[in-house]
Parts: sequence; structure tokens; C-alpha cells
Amino acid sequence: MVFVLIYQVVRQLRLVSRLHQSAATVDLLRPGPLHAMSRLTSRAAMGLIVLAVASGAPTPGMPEPSWLAIVVGFSLPILVVALAVFFVPLRGMNRRLVEEKARLLDGISERLQTASAALHRVVDQEAANERDADASRVAQTRIDALNKALASLLQERDFVRHQSTWPWDPTTFRAVASAIALPLDARPVPVRELPRSAADLMRYWFRRSR
Repeated sequence: MVFVLIYQVVRQLRLVSRLHQSAATVDLLRPGPLHAMSRLTSRAAMGLIVLAVASGAPTPGMPEPSWLAIVVGFSLPILVVALAVFFVPLRGMNRRLVEEKARLLDGISERLQTASAALHRVVDQEAANERDADASRVAQTRIDALNKALASLLQERDFVRHQSTWPWDPTTFRAVASAIALPLDARPVPVRELPRSAADLMRYWFRRSR
């Protein structure tokens, strides 16, 4: 049953990867449609995380070697698979967003070079015609316009630089991270309960997850 579930999850997420690869356009500035598939992968990952935690929860009377064997041989591998289920199908779209971001930044850099070169030419012309009042006024008008254009391009470059290339909403990522970190919440823990070995650490993790 478990392996059938994993097979269905992997098959579904391969479909996600193919859909990302076949997307005709990628708009870095409209990330909403790109986040849709991350919600699917996050649900699959959290389902596997629940399975990992439930399978590793100790039961009364279970010998410690048997419990450790289940945790190390099944629960922890399932947890690793859950993380891969969330991240791996989204890597293709991540690469496309990285490329799109680089393309936008290259275009902005070209416009900055063009505007900067035009500004230099106008400044040089204004210096050469400083005795011509009309030419000087025209030059100052063009200088002001080019300064505004440069400022707008610099703001646009900063805006694009801060756009995330990961195809998920921050709340989706926090939900997956919380599914793993929930057993390690901020509740006070007495010193005597802190884990002192690898076995104690795993026992502590699964005990707090119940």
C-alpha cells in the first residue's frame, strides 16, 4: 500500500515537471500562475511527512531496537523522499525563472548603458555650447529627462533583482517547513529531557510529533 502511494505521488509529480517544461511563457512579474503546482507538490510532501512521523511513532511495549530499525529503515527515508517530492518537480521552473530574470536584467542593463551614453553626449554638447542660452536650456531639459530615465531604470533593476525565482508562495514553503519543524516547537523542554545520543534524538523527535 505504501509503495503504491509513493508510486502514485511520483507519477503525479512527473506530470508537474512536464507541465512546467511545456509552459509557453514564464512571467517573472506575474508569479501567481507559476505557484499553482507548488501547492500540489506541498500537499504530496506533507502527506508523506505525516506517514513518516506516524510510522516512526513508538508504541507501548515496542523494543527499542525494533523501533530504531523502523525509524532508520523506513521513516527517515520517507522523510527524505517527502522533501524531494516538494523540491525536485519545481527545479525545472526554477531554472526557467532564473533565465527569465537574467534576460530582464540584461535588457535593463542595455537601456542603462544607452541612457548613460546619451546623458554623456548631452553634457558634452552643453559644455561646448555654454555661451548659447537657448542650446543650454534645451540641454538642461534633456539632462533632467535622462536623469529621471536613469533613476527609473535603476529602480526597475532593483525591483527585478528582488524577485524570487522559486516557483512557490512563501506561505506554501512555510507550511512544508512547519510540517517538519512542528515536533521541535518552542515549548520549554526540561534539561533532563534533552536528547543525549542519536537514538535519544530520534525518540525525542517522534515523541514530540505525536
